[in-house]
Amino acid sequence: MPPGHPSLPGHFPGQPLVPGVVLLDETIALILDRLQGMAVAGIVASKFTAVVLPGQVIEVASGPVAGDRLDFLCTVAGAPVARGTLRVIPVAADP
Repeated sequence: MPPGHPSLPGHFPGQPLVPGVVLLDETIALILDRLQGMAVAGIVASKFTAVVLPGQVIEVASGPVAGDRLDFLCTVAGAPVARGTLRVIPVAADP
């Protein structure tokens, strides 16, 4: 997350951290880039296990789609910071 992201100044003044919703949004976007023809239909579960600070590099790993579920794990320097399960569905191709 770049230190200049617009969500950081108010979250929290003097001690900025990356909001969970921003981390989740970026994670979903990255996963969808990898999963052509799929869309996220919902978040089954998510857990934030550590604070993410501005400028930290976040790595996102995701397992294979199992039915309509996809597990993901976000890490910073090898340490878990977030994990969860998404519900994914195929996107119909335009006619």
